[in-house]
Amino acid sequence: MNTFFYRRDEYERLYNCTGIDPSKIGSRNVPLGSTYITIGICLEIMYIPCMIVLCKRELRQNSCFKLMFLLGLFDMVTIVFNSIITGYFTVEGATFCSHPTFIYFCGVSVMGLWCGTCLTSIILSLNRAIELWFPRITQLLFTGWRTYLWYLPPLSYAFVMAWISKSFSFSTRGYAWYNNPYVDLPWIKIDPDQYHSITHSINNLSTVFIIPFLYIALAVSVWVRCRYLKSSKISKIQKQLTYQSCALCFFVFMADAVGGALNTKLEIFYIT
Repeated sequence: MNTFFYRRDEYERLYNCTGIDPSKIGSRNVPLGSTYITIGICLEIMYIPCMIVLCKRELRQNSCFKLMFLLGLFDMVTIVFNSIITGYFTVEGATFCSHPTFIYFCGVSVMGLWCGTCLTSIILSLNRAIELWFPRITQLLFTGWRTYLWYLPPLSYAFVMAWISKSFSFSTRGYAWYNNPYVDLPWIKIDPDQYHSITHSINNLSTVFIIPFLYIALAVSVWVRCRYLKSSKISKIQKQLTYQSCALCFFVFMADAVGGALNTKLEIFYIT
């Protein structure tokens, strides 16, 4: 994002639409776009009661649910971009040059939201691990209002990553979001590597390694305590919360792994 505001010459060099007629290179797909929009709206509607439940006083007593609420907020905003706005672009047959400024800011917003989601998932994993291994430290770090302080790192990280990273650009040449705004336009001679975002790759690789490590360690700990130590300190609710957190973070891990592989091999970024 800083390129747009403070390095205007560089922005014009990387995202110049002079001489490009978007109406001639885009391809409309009304059924696919309508499907994206419908799914997005349905997901948002289903999210609303879930978020209302997470706001209930009895659930807010548990730091895990507070972190899940932040994860839900990131998801709800992301769905606007990856389903509803993407669906509109697909129906219209848009490419980057159809709405260069709007698509640019959508791209950096998605980058920030995705990175914020990744860090929130890692913090949720740490929360489960600390509560299981060091319950006294959990009281110190996550009790009451302290949990809301943990909102600051993901929100700050999301903003910083959106600010320093390169944008992703939508194109109906493949109905996806790409690093390269001129993807599948061979007559435009550019170096696609200059659009690669190293910060995005570092984020994905870090998340892919950290989340599995924490949850494998958690799973082994729960199994050992239950099978060999006959520990009564692991309550039923602790187990349930650990399983729920693991399920949520598993999808983030899979999106990171698959999206990172696609981004590396194909220079493409699907926001799904």
